[in-house]
Amino acid sequence: MKKQKSGAIVNISSSSAINTNKIDSIDYAASKAGVINLTNTLAKALGPEIRVNCISPGWIDTTLNDTLPKEFLKEETKRIYLKRFAQPKEVSQVILFLASDDASFVNGVNFLVDGGYQ
Repeated sequence: MKKQKSGAIVNISSSSAINTNKIDSIDYAASKAGVINLTNTLAKALGPEIRVNCISPGWIDTTLNDTLPKEFLKEETKRIYLKRFAQPKEVSQVILFLASDDASFVNGVNFLVDGGYQ
């Protein structure tokens, strides 16, 4: 990217970095907050040629959730303003946007892709 003097990096963090409220996930939340900080630092260091942004997805409807207790998933769904988990494509579309020229003036930003979460 430096050689061609252009490019876009999209880091993946988590909404847990912003809306952390689970004591048992403190290590996960801290590591994901570090990704957001890394994004901001790299955006400054690599600009203006290379844009660096981040997304922080919330709950995504994948098979990873199949082992979680149904009551826990129900309670988490209630906390999402849109009252559902994201489909993988809904998250990937944000990544595609940030990687594209349509986002040519977006740099150093963290996008929450969590349907609204309280």
